[in-house]
Amino acid sequence: MKKLKLWAGKAWWFIRDDRVGLILSGCLLFSAFTALVRGQLEWAAWNFAFATFGIWLAWRGLAEKAEAVRQ
Repeated sequence: MKKLKLWAGKAWWFIRDDRVGLILSGCLLFSAFTALVRGQLEWAAWNFAFATFGIWLAWRGLAEKAEAVRQ
């Protein structure tokens, strides 16, 4: 059980990292463009939506870090 909590904590830290969020959002954007080219509009729409949300979260996190540095 301790190992599971340790892995969950590491995974949560990894997901919350803004750089990782930007990388994953970039992968989703690439996937969305390829789905759009293949004509899979539903997949493209979902991928664009998740990528946009991920970019917004990363941008907000980076803005909060910059504000903390300024203070």
